[in-house]
Formats: sequence, C-alpha cells, structure tokens
Amino acid sequence: MNKGMSGDPSKILAVQGVGWVKRKALSMGTVTTIMRHFKDEQGVERIRVDSTLASHPVSTEERILDWTERSREDPLAGPVVARMRRVAPSELEFDFLKTGWTADTLEHGLIHLNVEPGPGNKNRWSVNQTYGIQEINGERRYVAHSKITTPSGEGHEILLVYDYLGPLEA
Repeated sequence: MNKGMSGDPSKILAVQGVGWVKRKALSMGTVTTIMRHFKDEQGVERIRVDSTLASHPVSTEERILDWTERSREDPLAGPVVARMRRVAPSELEFDFLKTGWTADTLEHGLIHLNVEPGPGNKNRWSVNQTYGIQEINGERRYVAHSKITTPSGEGHEILLVYDYLGPLEA
C-alpha cells in the first residue's frame, strides 16, 4: 500500500474495534500485500491475499467471487463474515464506491467486498470495498475504495492506493 497516496485507515480500524497500539504499529510499519487473482478449475474467480507487516506474515485470505458469505477470523477485527463478487457500479449503494475507475475496469466490473462482524464480535459495523484500476497522476494504480458504516449512521471513507511491483513468478 502506498501510504503517501492513500488515506489514513485509523478511523476505520477504530470503528472495527482495533486498539490504539495496533493502529499505531500499522501506521508506522510497511504493509505489503501480495494478490494472486485467478480462476479455479471450475472457472470461478478467486483472489488469494497474503499480507505482511515489516516482513512478518499478518494474514492469508482466500476470497471467492461468488457472493457467498464466509466466516473467518480477521487478525485485527476478530470474527467476521465476508462475501465478494464482480459487480456493475449501478448495483452499488454508495456513490463513493462507484467513481474514478478506468474504462476497462468498468467494462469487466468492479470487485466488491462486503465484510461485517461475525458471531462473537461485539462491534457493529459494515465495510464495503470496491477494487479496480484508476489513473492517478498519469499512472495506472490498483485501488480500493473503502466505506465503513455503523448502525448509528457514523461513516468513514478511504481510498487505498497500491504500488504495482510486477507479476508474480509462477
């Protein structure tokens, strides 16, 4: 994640119940995210996400783009239920998630992730993210638009911009 081009995620993490010490450590360290986007033998899109902080593994997620709810333990937010799909912007509720994308991203559809607290998680919030390519300062960048909302109506929006370091070796 390019910290200089991205917004500050601390408000979103606070709403998710992440403590100040962890938020501070995340803000000081370098988070590296390796994404492997592929189709499985059945033709279903999948994204494998490996994240590290200062070269130490933080999490590995297998995301399947079929809009099926899946429970998992998030290392920061605790128990969560997540689902993911490919979607046209017109199917999304929030304008922030719909705008700024390149024509080829819109042609293929945005990747939409919805995450909510799972059983046993005392916090109440909903995160919606869209992923795709945007042109920023004349360069194509992989970007996530992230919006968190709470039952009380509190909401925060953040743009996360990633550096592209090239294709992974097979």
